[in-house]
Amino acid sequence: MKIIISIVFSVLLSNIIIAQSATDVNIHDTRSSNPSPSNFSSTSGNPFKVRFDFKERGVLGVPGSSNYSTLMTIPQWNDNSGDKMHQLNFNNGGIFYRQGLPSATSWENWQKLVIENESGNVGVGTQTPNSKFSLANSIDYGVHGPNATSLEARNLNNNGTGGYIQISGYTGNTVASYQFGGISGGKSTNIGDGNYGGYLSFWTTSSGNNIEWNSSFHERLRITNIGNVGIGTTTPTEKLSVNGNIRAKKLIVSQQNWSDYVFYKGYKLRPLNELEKYIEKYQHLPDVPSTKEVQSKGINVGDTQALLLKKIEELTLYIIDLKNVQDQLVQKVNKIEKESYK
Repeated sequence: MKIIISIVFSVLLSNIIIAQSATDVNIHDTRSSNPSPSNFSSTSGNPFKVRFDFKERGVLGVPGSSNYSTLMTIPQWNDNSGDKMHQLNFNNGGIFYRQGLPSATSWENWQKLVIENESGNVGVGTQTPNSKFSLANSIDYGVHGPNATSLEARNLNNNGTGGYIQISGYTGNTVASYQFGGISGGKSTNIGDGNYGGYLSFWTTSSGNNIEWNSSFHERLRITNIGNVGIGTTTPTEKLSVNGNIRAKKLIVSQQNWSDYVFYKGYKLRPLNELEKYIEKYQHLPDVPSTKEVQSKGINVGDTQALLLKKIEELTLYIIDLKNVQDQLVQKVNKIEKESYK
């Protein structure tokens, strides 16, 4: 784009200089006016004349900075059949462009031209782009595929704090680092190195306002290349691994097997004397994992609920059996008492 603009300016200036047979171009002081496109059409008496004017920026309503600007008008044809006329405005905030048909009573909205700096970087909303394409207060578009160039965008307050967004691609077969901004400074995501593997992790900062990396940043969440998610752990072994407490209003676990089979006919209930011996030997109920197993492997919530239900149902059967024995004993006692009074 920089080359195209340079060519356009060179052609225009050379034509103007040849037409005037002079080494300079007159700049008209029309600072307080904002003439419409129709003022440059054939009916105005001045068609096909490229003009340069000294303007108050606010009068034109052009974005940018500074009170004054230079306006270049290119009325390339005298009516709408030649399509739209064009204007360029130069001020301390950059170069801006607008257009309008020769018969129009007003110009269309201003647009800013995007120009590369001496390093070949393009910036929108920033005069110091430090990547191929930088957007101030927005995000960058990353180039994907092998040997992609890392791009960067910052969203900083005046004191240097704020977010940081960087979208990177691959360098050869290695995953590059990604960053997305955190509030009050802090890199909130990073992708680890690996051969098309790696991981995506989220970071926060516990102190300090430096937007760059420092020792106050801590990894809070990680998504591995196989889809496991870890919170408080960098080595998640399940779809969700949490090293810490979880608070929820409701937890629903899908469970295929339930323990109502205990009440089916033919279920063999372990005799109480055998149960007593088992407990004395192992210090836990049959089928229930030991303390050591739980500490090393954890528990499956769904399976544990089913197991606890199984033990409750077995306990219910024990109680029913004891109730039957009790009823029989009461009947015998009552019979003995009646016979003793005869």
